[in-house]
Amino acid sequence: MRRCSYKAVLLCLALLCGVGFAEAQSQKDLEAQRARLTREINETSRLLETSSKSREAALDRLVVLQRQIVQREELVVLLRLQIAHADSSVGRTTRVLSSMQADVDTLSAEYGRMARAALREGFLNDRLAFLITSESFSEALARTRYLRQYDENRGRQLELIQLTREVLQNKVDKLDDIRAEKEKLLGAELTQQNILEESLADKNELLRSLANDEDRLRKELKEQTRDKNQLDRAIGDVITRSNESRDKERLERERIEAKALVAERNRSADKATKTVVEPAKPKAAVVTSENYGTALSQDFIKNRGKLPWPVEGGFISKPYGERAHPTLSKVKVRNNGVDIRTDPGSTVKAIFEGEVVGLQAVPGYNYMVILQHGDYFSVYSNLVDVRVKAGARVGTADVIGAVATNATTNTSELHFEVWKERQTQNPAAWLKR
Repeated sequence: MRRCSYKAVLLCLALLCGVGFAEAQSQKDLEAQRARLTREINETSRLLETSSKSREAALDRLVVLQRQIVQREELVVLLRLQIAHADSSVGRTTRVLSSMQADVDTLSAEYGRMARAALREGFLNDRLAFLITSESFSEALARTRYLRQYDENRGRQLELIQLTREVLQNKVDKLDDIRAEKEKLLGAELTQQNILEESLADKNELLRSLANDEDRLRKELKEQTRDKNQLDRAIGDVITRSNESRDKERLERERIEAKALVAERNRSADKATKTVVEPAKPKAAVVTSENYGTALSQDFIKNRGKLPWPVEGGFISKPYGERAHPTLSKVKVRNNGVDIRTDPGSTVKAIFEGEVVGLQAVPGYNYMVILQHGDYFSVYSNLVDVRVKAGARVGTADVIGAVATNATTNTSELHFEVWKERQTQNPAAWLKR
C-alpha cells in the first residue's frame, strides 16, 4: 500500500474524531440550556402550587403562569433545535459510515493484492528459500529489505484495518444512541406542547375571571399606588438624611483641617529662627467615611452585572420602569425597582457590603432596609424577621431578614431597588444574570 493512502485514511479518522468532539460540545451546550430551563419551570410550578387559588390571588397566579408559558415556549424551541441537531447528526453519521465502509473495503482489497503479490514472488511460505536462492549477496540484501518492508506494510495495513473497523463500530453504536435520543426528544416535545396548551387555557380562564373583577382590581391598584408613594417618600427621606449627614461631616472635617493647617504654619514660623531644621514626618493616611464611601462606590460600579441576587431562587415578576397593567386596559404602572417572586420565608441577603442607613416599617411593604454603598443605595422591602440594626455595617451576602408572605394570596415577593444618590437604577442591570 502506498504511504499517501495511509496518510489519507489516518487524516480521515482524525477529522472524524474532531467532528465528533465538536458535535459533543454543541450537544453539551444545548443540554445545559435545557437543564436551566427545566429548573426554572420547576421553580415557577412550585410557586404556582404554593399560591392560593382564591379570587384575590388570580392576578398573582396570572403573573407566574405567564412567566411559565414563556419558559415552556423557550423549552419547546430548544427541544426542536435538539431534534434538528439529532437529525443532522444522523445524516452526518450515515454518510461517515458509508465512507468508512468504503475505506475498510479499499484497505482489505489492497491487503489482498499485497498477499497475492507475495505468493507470486514465492516468499510467503518459505522465506529462507527465498533468501537462499539469491544469485548474489547484494540480491540477498535487497530481498531481506524487501521482506522487512513487506512485514512493516502488512503490519500497518492490518492495524489500520482494525482501527477503521473499531471506529466504524463506534459510529454504528453512536447512530443507535442518537436515534434513541431523538425519540426521547420527540416525546418530550409532545409532552411540553400538551402542557403548554393546558397553561394557555388556564391563562385565558384567569383573564376572563379578572375581566369580571375590574372594580376590585382598580381598588387594589389605588391602594398599591398609595403604599408605593409612601415607600418612595421613605426612601427619599433616608437618602436625603444620609447626604446631609455626609455633607455635615465633610464641612466639619474641612474646618478641623483648616484649623490644623493654621497651627502648622505657626509652628513652621517659630522653627524658622532655629539653625537646625528637623525633617517633616510623613502624615499617616486618615480613613474617613468620605474616602471609605468613595472606595465603596468604585467597587460597587466595578461589580455591575456581577452582584449576587438578594434571594436564592425566584424570578422577576414585576420589572423596572413603566409597563402596561396585566389586565386593566389603558392603565400603566411604574416600578422604581423590581419585584422578585420567591418561596415563602426565603432569606434575604445584602448584595454588597455597606452601612444600614434606613430601617423602618412601611404600610404595604412590611419592613424596609436601606444599605448605603458610597454614592449608591440598595433597598430591600417587604421584609419580616429583620436581622440588622440601623448604623451597622454588613458584608456581601450577610443576612438582612426574610421575605414576608401575603396571608390572602400566599405569595412572597421581595421589592428590591437600587439608587445612585437620588436617581433610581434598573436593579436587573446590576445583578448577576
